[in-house]
Amino acid sequence: MRYAHVGTSGLEVSRLVLGMMSFGDTSQRAWHVGLDAARPLVRRAAEAGVTAYDTADYYDRGVNEEVTGRLLRELYRAGRTTCCRPRCTTRCRGLPATAACRGATSSPRSTARSGGSAPTTSKAQHVAEGNGWHRFVAMQNHYHLAYREEEREMVPLCLDQGVGVLPYSPLARGLHTGTRTRGGGGATIRSDNDPAATALYSDADFDVVDRLVEVARELGRPPAEVALAWLRDRAGVSAPVVGVTKGPHLEDALESLDLELSREECARPEAAYVPHPVAGPE
Repeated sequence: MRYAHVGTSGLEVSRLVLGMMSFGDTSQRAWHVGLDAARPLVRRAAEAGVTAYDTADYYDRGVNEEVTGRLLRELYRAGRTTCCRPRCTTRCRGLPATAACRGATSSPRSTARSGGSAPTTSKAQHVAEGNGWHRFVAMQNHYHLAYREEEREMVPLCLDQGVGVLPYSPLARGLHTGTRTRGGGGATIRSDNDPAATALYSDADFDVVDRLVEVARELGRPPAEVALAWLRDRAGVSAPVVGVTKGPHLEDALESLDLELSREECARPEAAYVPHPVAGPE
């Protein structure tokens, strides 16, 4: 396992963060994984040296944090990132500091208390400094081969402020595995039960995927490994947050840590990219 500091902070994490959103109540989403099925995946990640796990108080209405806390308690004390937001029925347009602190302190105990932020990083830093609070050290954002709008302003801001980038959904909700088809649908349960993917990505993004698959085929590696290796080496990225539901998904993510891509191998899928409307957390 490789490790890196989050931005310029003293917090060190594994270069792979295990996203826990897939673990929870299987009755809520067809592709969710229950506690017993999640246990060997988390154990394998821990044995491989993963020290950071991402959860949230609103994933699966809090069930996800219960599963996360139980599994990590069984294994060892681990670094963990958490997200929180007020309970609401529509997209929340802000997060009061009291709610953020309450969410962080009431979530399963972790060894780290460094703060992370989603889309409002500049404002969050300004508020933190104005109140004498701990500055945010991490930015969890929407960033991968098929969505690179973060490179325009957000990544440069994070580099300037010493904030580490921890991209979520680095495989574009499965798009970069090469299992989805133009027009929607695919070979997995999630691909047939994920309307958000249809809203976020269009047929034009499959041009990127086609070139990604070509490079992967030439290297003899799964497309997911190539996509993760590409993202890992982007400026400012400390570690991608990777969600898994099966053993091979996790193995691909772990194998990607040892894959080094040439400039030409990176440039080919990059060349097919088309600009997107700005899209934040789903």
